[in-house]
Amino acid sequence: MGEYLKNLKAAQYESLMREAGQDKAFIARTMSCAEDFRDVDGVRDMVLEKVLQNIGEIFSQEKLPTINGVITKEKYFKITMDLNNYLMELNESDFHEQYLGEENYSDISISGEITYKNHTITYGEGSYGGDGFIIIIAENNKVKWLMFHDEINPIVKLEITNNKIIGINNCGIKYEFEIDWESI
Repeated sequence: MGEYLKNLKAAQYESLMREAGQDKAFIARTMSCAEDFRDVDGVRDMVLEKVLQNIGEIFSQEKLPTINGVITKEKYFKITMDLNNYLMELNESDFHEQYLGEENYSDISISGEITYKNHTITYGEGSYGGDGFIIIIAENNKVKWLMFHDEINPIVKLEITNNKIIGINNCGIKYEFEIDWESI
């Protein structure tokens, strides 16, 4: 499949992605082959946008995939937690098929919502006990950004300052995420 992707032009690839529809396995395979494609960034952007679309459908069912990271239309960042020092580290990583499987979905409970710059920012907890999430949805109901982690604890309060979202968990610990509102 990697050799096939090398020969596709961007327009052909977009057409193929439209035909793929909800095929999550196809998305994951395409991500793993993206390194072989001439326009790696273009492929990654198209695939991650499709993943965000799927996350929107999952969210509408009051569930989210336990991605243990942050996903945008351009990148996926794996979150590594240091629970002893209450530190969080974000590292750019590849998005893997395992995050898309239904066995990795968590039921969610919403703690609250804030509207900011024509986006709805929703936050809350997952069903595993220690997980929390923040999701940004544009006014056209498209998911633009998601943070979900199974060790961050439920996010019970949210603060927004210019280019930062600050999620506060049920223990009072604050987690800051920079947001480029112009490109989101």
